[in-house]
Amino acid sequence: MKKIKKIWKTKIRVLLPNSVKRLLTKIGNRISPSDIYSTTSRDEFLLHMSKINKKQENSNAAQAWWRKQEDWNPYIIHKEYYNNMKNFINMFFVPHLSNDSVVCDLACACGDFSVLIADKVKQIDAFDLAESMINVAINTAKKKKINNIVFKQADALSIDLETNKYDAFMMLGLLTCIDDPYIIEIVKKVHDSMKDGAKLVLKDGLLINEVNTKYIYNSTNEYSAYYRTYDDYLSIFLNNGFSLLSHSLVESSHIYMFVFEKKRKHERIL
Repeated sequence: MKKIKKIWKTKIRVLLPNSVKRLLTKIGNRISPSDIYSTTSRDEFLLHMSKINKKQENSNAAQAWWRKQEDWNPYIIHKEYYNNMKNFINMFFVPHLSNDSVVCDLACACGDFSVLIADKVKQIDAFDLAESMINVAINTAKKKKINNIVFKQADALSIDLETNKYDAFMMLGLLTCIDDPYIIEIVKKVHDSMKDGAKLVLKDGLLINEVNTKYIYNSTNEYSAYYRTYDDYLSIFLNNGFSLLSHSLVESSHIYMFVFEKKRKHERIL
């Protein structure tokens, strides 16, 4: 059965028109509706998760889900969404790159956006939690004869990044999967790895007109997510050495992209 599901997902379903995919998704949701638990209390969320699985901490639910993923092609999953992300990157991030730029892509999935900018930079270090997706990314780069991207399996929570190395940084969707105690640690780690004036492009799910983070768990696919308010998310970067350059809504009513700049030393002193 697992083999049949894999063939359906990777060989058959991906070839269907987007209209058919959406119809199948709607039908599937009606037959087997998702059991989504949502709260604005982290303590309640931790308690709920402990009851579901006492062997796994709540903060690892999203991590465990992503670790198992074998392929993640945003163009196939949602063409319009992918194109909006691509357009934002080309318009607001790419102009800051040069053929001397060294870039980091943290949580690169199958490397689609590293591949997108590869011909515009000197080198890209790309990391993802899922070894299977890293292997897909390596094979894609080989097929496209791209040799300036180094793909490696790594956990964003424990990765060591070289200080003052990167001219630009990509982090597309990672922080929606990171629980509160760790997000500042990751942002500071990213900040320290970037050169003064370096640019950071981000994509995450955020809440507008809300006052608290929403902690969500989908028991159907055993996936968790952390949707922070727009203001809270913005303050994380503004209070940790970054200034905002650009931002835009790229999907639905809650997926946003940003470009931040690491403040220069004299700016941080002021």
